[in-house]
Amino acid sequence: YFAVYAVGGMAGPYVTIYAPNHAWQIMGWIDVALAAVVMKSRLLQGKPRNWKAKIRGDAEEAGKAEMSENPHTSANCRKCPTGTYVKCCLFVLLSEAIQTSLSSWIFTFMYDSLGQTKSLAAFFSSFFYMTFIMMRVVTLPLQLRLRDSVLVQASVIIITAGALVFYYYAEQAESGSGIFPERMLLLGVALLGAGTCPLGSSIIGAMRYHGDISAERMGFFCTASTIGTMLGMWIPGLVTLSKVQLLWTPMLVALSFASCHDVPLWG
Repeated sequence: YFAVYAVGGMAGPYVTIYAPNHAWQIMGWIDVALAAVVMKSRLLQGKPRNWKAKIRGDAEEAGKAEMSENPHTSANCRKCPTGTYVKCCLFVLLSEAIQTSLSSWIFTFMYDSLGQTKSLAAFFSSFFYMTFIMMRVVTLPLQLRLRDSVLVQASVIIITAGALVFYYYAEQAESGSGIFPERMLLLGVALLGAGTCPLGSSIIGAMRYHGDISAERMGFFCTASTIGTMLGMWIPGLVTLSKVQLLWTPMLVALSFASCHDVPLWG
């Protein structure tokens, strides 16, 4: 899912540049084509039958195996403590805010604020998703060997480094002094993309380590994620993108220190 999402994020800026008057029509026709495929499947195969058993069958077997191997997921396991759950909700909120603000506003920031060409602005936006998808490939095998909390805290460290690099060189570029620091800005974008990539999924695993998560709590968790997305789309319109990254990152670092016991770096 995230791989397809990232490919779309990489292609989107270039579609906007090279077909500015037809970008929405292109997306509309793609949606129509997908709807036609789904409708054809529905008409030819009819209404899906016994889909709950098909979906839940393997999940139930996997759940039973996990219960026997991991005491934290046993049937009588206690719920995830409220304090840990709230911290994880804040983690995902800040993570989505940082990710969305950069992916949504980097093109505008490069073109309007730093005065760069549309092609370079599109490259920065695409490069963010390129590092995002590359990090996904790296973290997939790591998730089989490392505890999820390790990936969460490691992501915070990478995000912090990326935010500091991006802020420093973006401020330098805005001041107009010296040569435009393209490579260092790309480094900051790459670190932010690599840092935010594994954070969302790893937070869920870190929560589950402490106990069960009810459907209601999962709904609130997704709501926190959506609020972070909303903030990421809205706040950079009021505050410069480089400054807003420096605003959210200290909050994430403070949360990381406050969660060291529940979400440890080593373990």
